[in-house]
This record gives sequence, C-alpha cells and structure tokens, in this order.
Amino acid sequence: MSKEIDRKYPLKPSNRFIPMQEIGPDFGVAPEKRDTSLLKCLGYAVVDREEEDWGLIKHHYSAGFYNMELYLPGGDTLRFRHFGALGINLELFRVPRAYGGRDDVFFIAQEPNALYPDLSTGGVYVVRPRHLPPEPQAKPSRLGALLQPTSKQAAR
Repeated sequence: MSKEIDRKYPLKPSNRFIPMQEIGPDFGVAPEKRDTSLLKCLGYAVVDREEEDWGLIKHHYSAGFYNMELYLPGGDTLRFRHFGALGINLELFRVPRAYGGRDDVFFIAQEPNALYPDLSTGGVYVVRPRHLPPEPQAKPSRLGALLQPTSKQAAR
C-alpha cells in the first residue's frame, strides 16, 4: 500500500527552506592564519580543565568562555561570550541576496553541550543593525486629501 501511495503522490521539494550561506571563519585553522575580518576571538576564560598522562599518550581538555567580536557592516561591533568545549562550537550564516537576504543580517547558530547544561546555551540568534533604514513613505492619494476634514467641517 505504501509503495502505491509513494508512486501516486511523490515527494515534492519544499520551497519553504532557504539554503543559508555559511560565512564564518574556519575555526580549524590556526588563529594567526584565520580570517578575522568578520568574526574575531578576543580571549578565552577556562572554566574546566583536565590533563591526563598515560605514558606515551597525553590528553589535554578544557572548556570555557570565548570572548567574541562580530563586526557589522554599518560600523557597529557586537561583543558576546560563547561557551565552548573542545573548540568554538559556533557557526555564522547569512541568507543569500538571491533569496531576499541582506548583507547586514546574520544568524549565529550554537549547539548546546550536554556536559555543561548550566553554562552552554544553544539556539539560533539573529543579529541585525541597530538602526534599520527608513521605509519609503507612501504618497498621499488625492482621495485621501479630499476626505480629510477641513477646518470649517471640523468646527461643525
């Protein structure tokens, strides 16, 4: 029965999902070689550290807060703290212009860390300019001007 339904009603691609453009830097690259024109890591505050030495195998682990700086196109700078364990678990996206996106609106995606539920938060955050460009004013219609009360009509 399900094969017949699949044949009769095939899945159609959804137009509700917009492919996002990943624009964040590659955090796998060394900090001195990383592109910091948009997002920069200013510092790191250790919350949890673990070091183990098993002879030939040495294990180093730390978790803590990264102090980040996001440079917005209008000249604003957004500073925020991000909790990360085993690296910066953060992605930065933008909607492409072809799908109606703007160059000054960003999406920051963070995954929560199950080991530190009280310190790490997850979700998608939208960052937009503080002052939006003014919307164009509609021209007043001739009919609207005729319907507005005059001073003589308001006195009655």
